[in-house]
Amino acid sequence: GSIVTVTPQNHTTYTVQGTDANGCMNTATITVRVSACIGVNEINNNPIGLSIYPNPNNGEFNISSKEDMNLVLINELGQVVMELSLNEGNNHLVNVKGLSEGIYIISDKTKNTALNQKIIIQN
Repeated sequence: GSIVTVTPQNHTTYTVQGTDANGCMNTATITVRVSACIGVNEINNNPIGLSIYPNPNNGEFNISSKEDMNLVLINELGQVVMELSLNEGNNHLVNVKGLSEGIYIISDKTKNTALNQKIIIQN
């Protein structure tokens, strides 16, 4: 039903339980990890050189990497909104436009890396 937006100041785990129209229940848990700023260690731990900017923004952002990647953009409901491919053909750069306000997660489609990058769209 409703959308809940959170802005934790430190690592926080949220659990949501839902029931559908047929009475089926399910529970999902997500941990939001908060980093006050990007430090040298975090930059060094990003061997693929993924960059997402500007973030937060008004619905238009660029995604770039140092290597070929297949990514998915997931909305707050866990739905895949878009599939993105970064490769030599597009100079490892993709421009994404027209997203609605909210929080999205960019993940590695192939699951070869532990990539889950949050982006925020605020109009």
